Amino acid sequence: MAGNANPGIFEPVQQNEEATVIGAKMMDAVDIQEVKEATPDEVASPVDQTDLPLRTVALSVLFYAACWSTLLLINKVAMHFVPDASFILFCQFLSSSLTVRVIKCTTPDADIELLRFDKVRIFFVACLIFFLCFLANTAAMKSVNEETMMVARSCAPIAVCILEHFALGRSLPSFQGTMALLAIPGGAVLYVVSGEGFKIEGGTWLLAYFAFIVTEIVFVKFVLDTVPVSTWTCVYYYNTLQLGTPSGSRQEL
Repeated sequence: MAGNANPGIFEPVQQNEEATVIGAKMMDAVDIQEVKEATPDEVASPVDQTDLPLRTVALSVLFYAACWSTLLLINKVAMHFVPDASFILFCQFLSSSLTVRVIKCTTPDADIELLRFDKVRIFFVACLIFFLCFLANTAAMKSVNEETMMVARSCAPIAVCILEHFALGRSLPSFQGTMALLAIPGGAVLYVVSGEGFKIEGGTWLLAYFAFIVTEIVFVKFVLDTVPVSTWTCVYYYNTLQLGTPSGSRQEL
């Protein structure tokens, strides 16, 4: 009798324990499901550029085009009065670096990170290519006109897409994208031939400029994907580190 009493006494307890364990597992499963369902809405995700307002995209494109076209014009005028590409580049890097530094001093909350050795090492190669690109640009302006430089610059996105595909593993543009890329240099060529035409007295620096600008764009994308920094920080690193490149030498090309 005593031997048969123990199972009767402990059986409800064991059943209660099993029910408690099963209930806990069910609650855990519900909690996990709720977390999975809440993750897409509650967890912050990177901004999808396809969701950016059309006005923001249009203004970004306009400002980018204005900066590059103004840069070509200013370099041409500067080379006319001061035929020293290295000195002109040094002045550009110094003024840009000081501008960002002043912004950091006047606005301490600005997302501008000062120089750190671990990131300086990563940015060094990119800065070297960046310097060579601008040096070739200013040197090429001696032997070609602005229209020729514009055509060379408009062909760069095509080469960038190809290099990105093989170097970074990114997909090639679609048929519509390819047609759009071809339309850019096509329109530039039509503009040049209907105007003053191509004027090329020496093509070495022009080819060097094209090669450096394509390499610089792709390598900078690789750096920005690897090192998370803000745009202001990137500008500050580039221009400050350029002051240590050969741009400081007063050597006429």
